[in-house]
Amino acid sequence: MQDHQHNSIAAPSIDWPGSVAAARQQQRQLAQRCLQQTTEWSGLCHGDVVVGADVAFPQNGQLTRAAVVAMRWPCLTVLELQVHEQATSLPYIPGCLSYREGPALLAALAKLNHDYRLLMCDGQGQSHPQRLGIAAHIGAVLQKPSIGIAKSRLCGNGSEPAAARGSSSEHWHDDKQQQLAGYWLRSREGVKAVLVSAGYGLDQQQALTAVKQCLGRYKLPLPTHLADKLSKSY
Repeated sequence: MQDHQHNSIAAPSIDWPGSVAAARQQQRQLAQRCLQQTTEWSGLCHGDVVVGADVAFPQNGQLTRAAVVAMRWPCLTVLELQVHEQATSLPYIPGCLSYREGPALLAALAKLNHDYRLLMCDGQGQSHPQRLGIAAHIGAVLQKPSIGIAKSRLCGNGSEPAAARGSSSEHWHDDKQQQLAGYWLRSREGVKAVLVSAGYGLDQQQALTAVKQCLGRYKLPLPTHLADKLSKSY
């Protein structure tokens, strides 16, 4: 894939719709879009750019800091780092974290000088009460394949994977639809499993495969590990 600048394109927005009820309605619509867009992903190819993303709230939550790291797959060399900071405009609302994190994260992604094929977010994908965690929300808005990698669950149920590195187990939504919400992945032997959940543009098994292909020496896949460090140390 050829890199190219796209900074002249205005970043799509994630705006608070005014109430939790309006947000829930919007989440349902975007989540349906995520579930429908799972047929075009064909796996990572040599030379693809993968972006890791994380958001932190320093200064006692008054500041929102989004960090993104672009890497070349499969060697996972760092191509570019970008950070965007802005005043936090929304308090924490359960189930609506992507409205708090999303504006800064979109702004950080808009600064990138490399186009990218896959976005990995530190947070939830479709493993979310409304099926729309940060990875799913950003992916749907940008129409970019995206995956959430979380350190804990928000909802659903599943069992611990085996102890060996690379072991995985299914994680299911709580409702009667028996819908797969993601996979628990033992990214390193002897550490707590992470929850891998497709966001937009790929299914749960494809998301798990892609994350396994980006593992390094750390608990998180390398793109989100570096974004996590950057968001906290900038």
